[in-house]
Amino acid sequence: MAAGIPQEAFDIVSSRTYVSILERGVNAPTLRKIDELVRVLGLHPLTVLTLAYISSPSSEEISKLHERVASEVASLGLTAFSPNSLPRGRARSGGSGS
Repeated sequence: MAAGIPQEAFDIVSSRTYVSILERGVNAPTLRKIDELVRVLGLHPLTVLTLAYISSPSSEEISKLHERVASEVASLGLTAFSPNSLPRGRARSGGSGS
């Protein structure tokens, strides 16, 4: 793994086979699984998602993305969040996230 943590460290949240599949890019994890995996890494889920959405992990690219997210969240005008509080057409439908 890039962080230097052996796959065995993830045994409490996932099988080694699944972690290997994720590392090779064969499957994409659910948000719930990302949350479980990053806890093992000692990271916030947004750290991993940030790295997934930028072309190069430079401070400038990270700042641009964070500014965009902050702007979009502010434009929603939400004081509390629930999937039903998003403007129509922005909420994702679907399963339980696992």
